[in-house]
Amino acid sequence: MSKLKLLFILATIHISFGVFSQILIPNNYKVLEKSPANGRNMEKISIDLDQDNQKDIALIVQNTSEFADYKLLIFLTRLNKTFQLKLINEHDMNIYPVQMKSKKNVLEVGYFLDGTATFGRFFKLRFDEKKLKMRVIGYDSGYKIGMAEHCDKSFNLLTGDYVVKNQKSIPKNHIKIFKGKKNYPPIYLEDINIKTLEKLDKIGSEFEL
Repeated sequence: MSKLKLLFILATIHISFGVFSQILIPNNYKVLEKSPANGRNMEKISIDLDQDNQKDIALIVQNTSEFADYKLLIFLTRLNKTFQLKLINEHDMNIYPVQMKSKKNVLEVGYFLDGTATFGRFFKLRFDEKKLKMRVIGYDSGYKIGMAEHCDKSFNLLTGDYVVKNQKSIPKNHIKIFKGKKNYPPIYLEDINIKTLEKLDKIGSEFEL
């Protein structure tokens, strides 16, 4: 390994550790190391969300003293601030966060609720330059009925377009796709609560299984 490459790796590690150390982790919470949904490692996302040419950090933390209590934490270097999102569990059942994803400057976060329907919620988040907040630009959800039927919904909050896909695999694989449009006011991280989610879950419900 060349000296220049080694220095670059060490610098990257130093920068990432420095940003990570600035995240304000709430009392009684710890960083979630493995997903309870699939047992795989929960990677911390290092990405320039706020477009200031510095890496921001996103991770999931778990409450060590409460049942099924998880939060998403996002530290933005531009604002020197940690944003929080509680992963809402309205049914008092277990909750299963899955691995986060990132594409360009968009962060994708999702989790499943316990139960036979294996209902899941997934958010696409992007930094709003004008409001200086994390905005929800996409919301996906899905559930299955037994082993044969599955429904997936995807809502683009920027354009208002939504898609509902119903799939039945027995007696043979059959897919129906429905499309619609609904104007929706901007939603930011701090706006997400059970009422907000219930409204989002109803979008496209007329086409569900």
